[in-house]
Amino acid sequence: MPMSARIVVIDDDPDIVAFLKTTLKIKGYEVTVAYDGEDGLRLLQSIHPDLLILDLMMPKVSGLEVMHRMREDPQMRDIPIVIFSAVGEKTGKPEEFWRAGLKVEDFINKTDMPDPLALIGRIECVLRRREYVSNGEIAAAKGEGAARVPRPSLQDATPREVVRCFIEAWNSQSFGEEYDCLAGPMQGAITRDEYVFRRQQAYAEESASPHRQRLVTVVEEETADDMARLVVEREDAYEKRKNRRREQYSLNKTAAGWKISTVRVLPK
Repeated sequence: MPMSARIVVIDDDPDIVAFLKTTLKIKGYEVTVAYDGEDGLRLLQSIHPDLLILDLMMPKVSGLEVMHRMREDPQMRDIPIVIFSAVGEKTGKPEEFWRAGLKVEDFINKTDMPDPLALIGRIECVLRRREYVSNGEIAAAKGEGAARVPRPSLQDATPREVVRCFIEAWNSQSFGEEYDCLAGPMQGAITRDEYVFRRQQAYAEESASPHRQRLVTVVEEETADDMARLVVEREDAYEKRKNRRREQYSLNKTAAGWKISTVRVLPK
């Protein structure tokens, strides 16, 4: 993700615009602003930014109308959108409700005025997700297979290797592989892309010092036909402390390899 990513901010509140512009420029982003939806649309057509931060309630052309026109325009429909609005506070609905309902990359409640570092983390998540999806599309176009297909090495991995991959994927942000270690019920109702996005967001929220995870040792291991059970000791290392705990993993053998069906933290 280039540090010089181009971001357009459309908001009619000068104080909010100043906050966003200052915060984003400190990180090295190129920021261009508009104070209403009409000027914002013209700006989007001329710049085609890497990301749009958009208010919903504005004069002339509302944020909802801006999104509607963007999605009808082939030149703008692929621009990622982060909504920065007070509408969530007015209705009492959570940010996730608005993000899913508006079908945008993220929704941030502006009445809470997020910490600048937290805001940067969420913006970086959206930009990384865009890069992740783009790389997957490029790989598919070259005939290399999309990134969302499990790697053959994971498909052929032993139960012990799958559990290690699942635990330690956090360290390299290999969240697609982390997802691929899970059986269907463990994946829930979200797609691989959505899972990766949420994990990237969690990683970014730890800011400059993410913790490290590792499988220390396998305490017990049983494998019989298409089922396996492992008890492992894992370690989560933070800046000034290390936490260890034992976890029990149940796995099933599928056509795509061993998959984790349950995880349980064992009492000390």
